[in-house]
Amino acid sequence: MSKSILHQLYHGDIYPSETIVPPDPRYQEVQNKASTILYQLHESLTAEQFSLLENYLDSRSECSDMELSSTFAEAFKLGAQIMLEIQNRDVSQIGSISVSICGGNHHDQNHNMG
Repeated sequence: MSKSILHQLYHGDIYPSETIVPPDPRYQEVQNKASTILYQLHESLTAEQFSLLENYLDSRSECSDMELSSTFAEAFKLGAQIMLEIQNRDVSQIGSISVSICGGNHHDQNHNMG
């Protein structure tokens, strides 16, 4: 029998922040390019300049981690709210919902969920 997701989260068996890899096929290419550029900077900057760059990159990484953590929490809350709303309503009464993934004005979509 498999363990519940709550059990796995509580016991530290799941590490979402360590396993998320963007599905974009260009991701690895961009990662490699960034590594190449960092190596080139390491070769061309003084030790003091490179140390300053590393401090900057560490600070940006920390900010990015905070942003991703907040994004994860907000997305989780939204997903939970959607599930609760669906569970507590007669889905046939909701009507159709038009979702635009890229672009579009959300005010133009059919919002019968009110």
